[in-house]
Amino acid sequence: KGDKISEAYYGVDSEPVYVKKKGYARYAATLDRPGRVIRQEYFGADNRLVNGHGGYAVIEQTYENNRFPLPQSRSYLDADERPVNIRDGYAKIEFVYDKRGRVSQEKYFDHNGERTVNSKGYWRFKKLYTVYGKLGEEYYYDVNDEPVSVPSLGYASASYKYIGKTLLA
Repeated sequence: KGDKISEAYYGVDSEPVYVKKKGYARYAATLDRPGRVIRQEYFGADNRLVNGHGGYAVIEQTYENNRFPLPQSRSYLDADERPVNIRDGYAKIEFVYDKRGRVSQEKYFDHNGERTVNSKGYWRFKKLYTVYGKLGEEYYYDVNDEPVSVPSLGYASASYKYIGKTLLA
């Protein structure tokens, strides 16, 4: 594997200190050979994993291959390195990309690996883009893969019409 990067905070006695505003005393990230972050860890002043403000101590990311720079999945673990649901309502998110590297789907899973609704009110979204790279259609689904109206948006799907690159009002 690749390099590690970190940041740490110390008191006047040069001992590690927990920074309340950040939720940890030390942060460390492990990179793979291409330089992508595959693991992020948050530690307390005692150098043990600590659940920070987000409710997790570790983030792990997987990648499809060595050439693609964006993660295929992101998982959240607690200080005991078990999957944990974060404040947004899920423990793992999976990404699907189109041929141009744009997110075309996101899927959310709980700490047991089951489909779950995120804090915005959907399990999965799907986005389709125009030949000009603009968002053409978007769809939102519940855990049964049925269309669901997202409360913050007020709709379950949307279609956008353009003349060339200009969105029609």
